[in-house]
Amino acid sequence: MSTLLEAHGGRLWSGDIEPGIAQTGLDLRSLPIADGALDFFFASHVLEHVVEDVLALAEIFRVLKPGGLAILVVPITCSATIEYDEVVAQRNFHARECGPDYLDRYREAGFDVTLFRSDEMPGTETYALTSVLEEGEFAHWIPFCVKPGA
Repeated sequence: MSTLLEAHGGRLWSGDIEPGIAQTGLDLRSLPIADGALDFFFASHVLEHVVEDVLALAEIFRVLKPGGLAILVVPITCSATIEYDEVVAQRNFHARECGPDYLDRYREAGFDVTLFRSDEMPGTETYALTSVLEEGEFAHWIPFCVKPGA
């Protein structure tokens, strides 16, 4: 992925809250990135683990350029979002189980949100993202979140 981005003048930078997993330690609640510095941000199956997800969404919004794109995939595993009082191993360290209503948090953070079906994207003929809601309306959706203003 890094080679492909560099061939087009881009750069891949990876981070994780756990040291040693990615290029750098990174806390989504306090990103060490200048305002409006990024064109693109990708987080898959991350936000359901972040207790202060509203703060994380505000940070992602802050670091994107106007017109910048964030793809923020969370597993939709129930009909309405359930918030937990504590994060524990027995629940895969989830702060919440996300329902379709979770996507409203992206809009509340300021993003324009468009949903795409994962099973209709190029290269997904033999593989599609799924969730517990196999036949549900949101089982295969990938949210594309754009910061307005470009």
